[in-house]
Amino acid sequence: MKKLLYLFPFYCLLLATSCGDDTAVLPEPEVTDLNLTFRANFGDADLDFNTTSYDYEGMEMSISKFDFFISNVALYKNVDGNQEQTELFEIDFIDFTQNNNEVTILNQDLPVGEYDGIVFSIGVPSDLNSQIPGDFSSTHPLGFSNLSHYWADWNSYIFSKIEGRLMPAPGQDEVFFSYHTGSDDFFSGAIEKSLSLNLEVGVTKTINFEIDLQNIFLSGGALDIQTYPHSHSLSETTAATHVVNNYPNSITVN
Repeated sequence: MKKLLYLFPFYCLLLATSCGDDTAVLPEPEVTDLNLTFRANFGDADLDFNTTSYDYEGMEMSISKFDFFISNVALYKNVDGNQEQTELFEIDFIDFTQNNNEVTILNQDLPVGEYDGIVFSIGVPSDLNSQIPGDFSSTHPLGFSNLSHYWADWNSYIFSKIEGRLMPAPGQDEVFFSYHTGSDDFFSGAIEKSLSLNLEVGVTKTINFEIDLQNIFLSGGALDIQTYPHSHSLSETTAATHVVNNYPNSITVN
């Protein structure tokens, strides 16, 4: 019995060493930062607000406003036939008019590694679109700081605004156009763009988004601006449908 009592402390020490807290201390994941930079063009030219005229079907066009909400933004990688996503942010507001035609969003603490593409949507997802500016903080993209992009009559945020002026042939009146899209029916859904991106520790890389406004107007046949100068009614959706349908193929990512 004395021998067993003598060995007991040794066994306790052994058990404490081998059978104690077996939770492994994992190393912190390696992370880095990533910029998303957005630029607007009109064909091959940088989009310039108010002061530049562009050719539109033989008529002069100038642009005074261009902005939109971008949402559900995530990087993705293809793994064994499945798409694994890393969320960047839920929603943000891209306002070219107030930012000299270029907007950059910094995304921090992203897992390093190789990615195969990026996915995003244009507009406000239905779960957020069912809310009102007062439901968000004042600095949130959907809060009171962006009250001009909420339309109570629609019970919806205004997903995008494109405004400008068209000068037809001499002797014809100029046309002021305004295309505001909104309501759940005009949410773009997921837009996927493939790219090859390797995020590394200590290196802040940039994904460049180029948005061609000329293509938004012309793709699938030119939008008849003189006949449909506005999209402020949910009962007349010709112009809004044209704009929303052309967002995906008017955005390039590299």
